[in-house]
Formats: sequence, structure tokens, C-alpha cells
Amino acid sequence: IAHHGLRAYLSEYFKTPLSIGTPTGIGSLLLIPVKCIINGVVALVAFPFELLSKFSLVISLSFRLFGNIFGGALIGTLFKQVISGSYILQVIGVPFGVIIALFFGLFEGGVQAYIFTVLTATYLGMALTPSKEEHGH
Repeated sequence: IAHHGLRAYLSEYFKTPLSIGTPTGIGSLLLIPVKCIINGVVALVAFPFELLSKFSLVISLSFRLFGNIFGGALIGTLFKQVISGSYILQVIGVPFGVIIALFFGLFEGGVQAYIFTVLTATYLGMALTPSKEEHGH
């Protein structure tokens, strides 16, 4: 809102397909109320979908984070089960298991930090990009 202003921010949610323009004759002057009604109907119908698209970004990030952390925990659990199933791996695997668990934890954390930094920067870049209305196109 601070970057684009309230009108441009709300125009992202209420899409209007028809431009009103300046009337050039009596025919175009009569079309203005029709275009306003069509724009109003389309804006009201499109609003829930636009709102859903904004929420889907947050939900997508949440599910992605949950899935990646759950996958990392599952790999750690499987690794522990493999070590507990073998006496030789239990003797040799205690320091090795700690190193592997630490590696997976740091690797998973680094990948998650990178992915979420890139996605957040992408979403912010999309939000701060000037719209067509601001350029006058």
C-alpha cells in the first residue's frame, strides 16, 4: 500500500476488464454506464479468486516448509533405524551417526533458508513491480 498507494493496491483485487476512457461522442457517452456495470460485476466475481490467490502463496510456503522438514525428520528416523538394526553399525555408527545427523540438519536448514529467501524475494519483487496502470499502458 505504501509503495503503490491504496487505489493501485485495491485494483489488484478488483479487476476491471473494460476501460471507461473519455467519451468522444454520444454513442460512447451512452456506453459508459454499461461499461461501469460490467466492470462492477466482473470485479465482484473476481474478488474471491484474487483473495484466494494471495492466500495460496502463504499456504504454499507453509506446506513446502512442512514437507521439507518432515522429509528431513523421516530421513533421520530411517537412518537411526538402520543403525539400530546392526550391531556393527551401532558400535561404529554412534560418532558416524551424529556426524550424519548433524550434516543432514545443517544441509536441510541451509537449503530451507535459501529456498525461502529466494521465494520471499520473488514475492516481494512481484508486489513492488509497477502495474500497467501506474505506467499508463
